[in-house]
Amino acid sequence: MKLQFKNQDFQTAAVETVTGLFAGQERTRATFSVMEEGQLPGQTGFGPAELGVGNVLR
Repeated sequence: MKLQFKNQDFQTAAVETVTGLFAGQERTRATFSVMEEGQLPGQTGFGPAELGVGNVLR
């Protein structure tokens, strides 16, 4: 089976409305870490924390 998609005006309008909420926002980046549940900063033995990059809204 082959999927076929078509552009629908109401979907395009919805996407433009949501993305318009962010118009004028400065593009910046923030670094954050993800730790296992129960791990406190500086605590060892729970596995390594993973670093990620998120978007910051000003």
